[in-house]
Order: sequence, then structure tokens, then C-alpha cells
Amino acid sequence: LCVLTTCTTSQGLIRHSAHNPVGSNAFASAMSTGLKMTVGAAVLVGTVTMLFSRSLADLLLQTPDYWPYITLAGVTLVFHGASVVLFTVLNGQQDTATYTRIMVAQGLVSSAFSIGGALLAGLKGVFAGMALSVPFALLIGLWMVRRKSWFHYPYFASPYSGTVAKSFLSFGLMSVATAVSTPVALMFVRDMLITTNLETAGHWQATWRISEIYLGLLVTTIGLYLLPKLSAAKSDRATYVAELKRVVLLVVGLCAFVSAALLLAGHWVVRILYSSAFDPMQALFPLQLAGDFFKALSLVLSTVLIASVQVRQQMFGEVFFAALFVFASFIWVGSAGVNGIQMAYLGSQLCSAAYLSFCVVRVVKAMPSNNHDRTPL
Repeated sequence: LCVLTTCTTSQGLIRHSAHNPVGSNAFASAMSTGLKMTVGAAVLVGTVTMLFSRSLADLLLQTPDYWPYITLAGVTLVFHGASVVLFTVLNGQQDTATYTRIMVAQGLVSSAFSIGGALLAGLKGVFAGMALSVPFALLIGLWMVRRKSWFHYPYFASPYSGTVAKSFLSFGLMSVATAVSTPVALMFVRDMLITTNLETAGHWQATWRISEIYLGLLVTTIGLYLLPKLSAAKSDRATYVAELKRVVLLVVGLCAFVSAALLLAGHWVVRILYSSAFDPMQALFPLQLAGDFFKALSLVLSTVLIASVQVRQQMFGEVFFAALFVFASFIWVGSAGVNGIQMAYLGSQLCSAAYLSFCVVRVVKAMPSNNHDRTPL
């Protein structure tokens, strides 16, 4: 629900707040339009959620008894959307210190409400606590940005701009493609593997969760650093290439470190995170880590397409290679089992990285260069 509320504006606000100087009409128009679209999406999604709360509770939690907590989540979506607007502007302004302080403070508030709810009312208390923490988290964010140069009423009260809204919709399409394609592909592959061997499906799911953890860290780093940097660079080819090289080196270093840790100490990692019943998943690490490397590289390259608003190329890549992963898994799971799915993952991510590399080279070559720009691509 949170993704549906903010996917249209989150990345667009990062780009606009980095691309346009504070105080300009373009900055004010982007901030005002982004806030209005986010609040409108939150009201729409929240209303639908409340209307269908019983059906959603029955579908997601196997009982309609939890419908009040689904309803409460729908009510608090507007507060979540406003918090994301603050985060995205801070991200675009590259104010990492304030961003981190707010993130930590809101995390503590959310944990306090969730733990308190668990102690008072068990699972129902957790649900209620998670939702009720959202408005308090927003208040913390508002307090911590109250003195920022961009946090003034006129910037968020400018007239709604259809041109800016159209730009946000382009970013929204790319965000939806990213947010939907991979989870849907994983559901298909997981169900496919379950029909083959339920225990093996559990091992594969556990391996994938480890990848999600450290790749999630990478996604956060890229979102905080690369997207606003590329947006602020505008048409400076040398800056683009330098930033890409810097982030690619970070990706290579992180993947090398994680791969070494899992391959050398995989036994202890599995025992700490899971149990001895999951020892067979150690055999899945090599192919998984190889696929993760190309996936991480694809995340960096996809950010370039997002920053340059290459909607069709980015959406095609997300959807096509997720479908390729499912199709290759269907072909190979029968003969190779879980190893077939691992090979499908590696192959699809390798092809994705190659495709995105081609697209990025075209984007960078299309940028104007001056006589002193001799940066190799």
C-alpha cells in the first residue's frame, strides 16, 4: 500500500529537487505538484483499502477478523506519503546527515510502537502499533526539517502543474515496473519449485532472503547517492562517467566482500540465521552470488535510465528479464531442479546487465561534451 501511494512521485521528486535550485519556480512547482499527487494517491488507495478491508484481511491474513487493522493502515497512508515527500526532497538536496537522523528516529518510534503493541495485545497490538506510529514519525520528520531553506509554505502551495505531473507519471511507470516485476516473477518461480520439492523451495527462499538483505543495502545506497548526483549533473558527461565508475567500484567491492564471507563462512552464517536443517542451502550460494553480482550492476545501470527518464527502455528491461527468469526456470527446473532456477537467475541477470550497459552507453554518448572532455566511456 505504501509503494502504491508513493511510487508515482518518489523518484521524480528526487530528480526535480536535485535538478532545480531551491527558490526557483521550477522547484516550487515540483514540490507542490508532488505533494498534491502523493496526498491524492494516499486518499485514493486508503479509501479503496478501507472499502475492501474485510476482503484484504481474508486474502492476506486468512481471516476477516483483522479488518480493523487493515482499515487503520489505510487511514495512515496519507501520513506515510507526506513523510516520503520529506525524504525525497532531502535525498535530492543530498542532505544525507538529516536524512539519516530522521530515518533512525522514525525507526526507533516504529519499533517502540510495535514492541509496545506486542507486549500489550500480541499480534493485534503489533498491527495497531505499526499503523499508529506513522503519524508520530511524520511529526518527527517535520520537526527536524523545520529550519531547512526549502521547507516553506509557498514552495508547497504553488499551483498544480500538468507538465510536472506528466513527468512524475513517467517516473511512476518505471517505479511500478521495478516494484511489481521481480516479486511477481519470484512468486511464479517459488510455486513452480514447491511442486517439485517443498523442502528445496524453503532452502532456495532462505538463500534469496540473504541476497535481498545485502542488495537492499545497495539499493538504499544507490538511491541516496547516485540518483540525485546524476540528476544534479544535468548534461555533464565527465561527471556522469566519474560517478558511475565510483558506484560500480562500490558494487564490485560489496559483492566481493559478501561473496567471500558466504563462501568461506557459509556454515556459520546458515546456523546463525537459520538452523542445521538449512545446511543444504550452502550449495546454492555460488550461483546465487554470481547472479547477485550482475543484478547489483543492473541496479546501478537502471538508475542511469531513471535519472535520464528513459521510460520505455527501463520498463522493457524490468519486465522482459523478469519474464525471462520465469521462462528459463520453467525450462530447466524439470531437469536440474533448484540448480536450474539458479542458472536461470544467473543467465537472466547477465543478459539484463548487458542490455542495460548498451542503453547506458547510448545515453552517455548522446550527452553533449566540451572540448576538454576526454573521459572514456
